[in-house]
Amino acid sequence: IMQYNIAFFAILAAYFAIFMPLSTSAKNINLDIGFSDGSSFTKGDTIPLFAEAENMGNGTLSAFYDEVLIDPDGFVVSKSGSITLDAGEKTKLKDMSFEVSDFSIPGRYEFSVTIYDEKENIIIMKSNSFIIKSTLRTFGPVSAYFCSDAECNDIRSVFVKGEDDIYLRVESDESPSIKVMLEKPDGKTSILKEEEYGLYKMPPQLDAGLHKVNIWISKEGYHEKKKTAEFSIMKSEPKIHYAFCSTKNDGICDKNCPEGRDPDCTAEKTLTENNENFYIFAAALIIILAVIIAIAAVKRKGG
Repeated sequence: IMQYNIAFFAILAAYFAIFMPLSTSAKNINLDIGFSDGSSFTKGDTIPLFAEAENMGNGTLSAFYDEVLIDPDGFVVSKSGSITLDAGEKTKLKDMSFEVSDFSIPGRYEFSVTIYDEKENIIIMKSNSFIIKSTLRTFGPVSAYFCSDAECNDIRSVFVKGEDDIYLRVESDESPSIKVMLEKPDGKTSILKEEEYGLYKMPPQLDAGLHKVNIWISKEGYHEKKKTAEFSIMKSEPKIHYAFCSTKNDGICDKNCPEGRDPDCTAEKTLTENNENFYIFAAALIIILAVIIAIAAVKRKGG
């Protein structure tokens, strides 16, 4: 990652050198960054992430500036602003200082400041790097799911008493050390043995009820992370009760029957459709008669 950061910085410097040539005002401004190049910081330290610009010329200086911070993972944070300085005047640019905590990413950071005029000609550019040491990183997402086979082709969280093939699969991109503890419905716990990396098999003949697993993942340089997952064991397969369907031609349409099974429903449907057709025909006939009567009335008035 550091190679990419250095390459990015080199490209950035080349861009400024080619497309944003140094202004002749460079000798008239002084730029100081709040920390020395190569400084190291650790937990509890406040990194003075700011710069001070001073007008060394005789006249008023108006300019713009960009502050850019690149962390060890290549993430970029930037701030921009403008300044107007009288001769001999000094000002502090936007402050990006922060305190190092356990969650700060360890490694080398790059901080650069560029001041340029209204034509985007660079007046002055300066960059320093610093290192954050002795901090812990945070794990990314951790997945945990249950399966009925070691390959986890059948992923589910509900099982039936007597099923002895119940597996837990734990996945993390950081390849940490994993510890898993099973907590049974009666509160008793046991540590699960790893079948292969990230795969754990539940003990046989588990009681029915809700079971919980506590998962701890750890790795040097990382905060320990805990995750929980649950699965249920039913006493037996659930029974599905199907509604009774009478297919007798008894004059009653049984609504529980699939379409076409009860002849009474078919007859009822046919009668309904016939009634609908009759109403449509009657309505059409009434409209036609009304039109004929209207035409006849118009002819009588015309005659």
